[in-house]
Amino acid sequence: MKQNTASQLKETISAATPVTLAAVIASLEHRPLLSETRRRDLRSAVKRMAHLLGNAPEAIPLAMDVIRNGLATVNPIAHGMSLKRFTNIRSDFLTAVRASGLIPTTKRNKGLSPSWAALLQTLRGRRANLGLSRIAHYASAEGIDRKDINDQVIARFINGVRDGSLHQKPNALHRQVTSIWNEAARDASLGLNPVTVPSFRGPAKRIEWSLLRRSFEDDTDKYLAWCGGADPFAADARAGHGPSTEERGHG
Repeated sequence: MKQNTASQLKETISAATPVTLAAVIASLEHRPLLSETRRRDLRSAVKRMAHLLGNAPEAIPLAMDVIRNGLATVNPIAHGMSLKRFTNIRSDFLTAVRASGLIPTTKRNKGLSPSWAALLQTLRGRRANLGLSRIAHYASAEGIDRKDINDQVIARFINGVRDGSLHQKPNALHRQVTSIWNEAARDASLGLNPVTVPSFRGPAKRIEWSLLRRSFEDDTDKYLAWCGGADPFAADARAGHGPSTEERGHG
């Protein structure tokens, strides 16, 4: 019965605009698997998160990018809390969001599948293990074998990070995971498919020289020659760049 109530609440909240942190708090009341103590701790974390963001829970949308950007400006010390306490609030807040069921989140899986465990054991290196641990757990939870990793799977993984976590630099994570994955894929014995390493650089701020008209190039060459005083005796030579008195023979 409680599960039906929770489902109905989710539909009611989804019909309203927008979903806020207040909706997360309300949804927690209809999660029977949570003990009262745990429910209280999660409610407290959501309220504390709202306080850190400087607004009431009902005024803060449940949008991870908005919350992530807001947290980037928060100094825990200024709020009288230790970094450990700040980290715990973040962790409990994410647990509350997952428990609310209001936004899609990555399945939680404590272990790795045998295929992924074997891969990380083979790679061994700290860089590879740290860099691929997150996607290894994601793929294990989703039932995706390491040999089935491709650009589409990577995209779903990163979208899950963006929409369901407070990771501060998802773009950097995207580049890191794909770069390290391709390093591992160079070992043909592992049977891994290479993936695309994304570029998040903005549009070029300079125009390629080859795209300019020939007449512009000619004018530029003339201007540079004039600036360099290529012909100091020219009638239009730059002031101070013409021949000296001695060079003119008037010394």
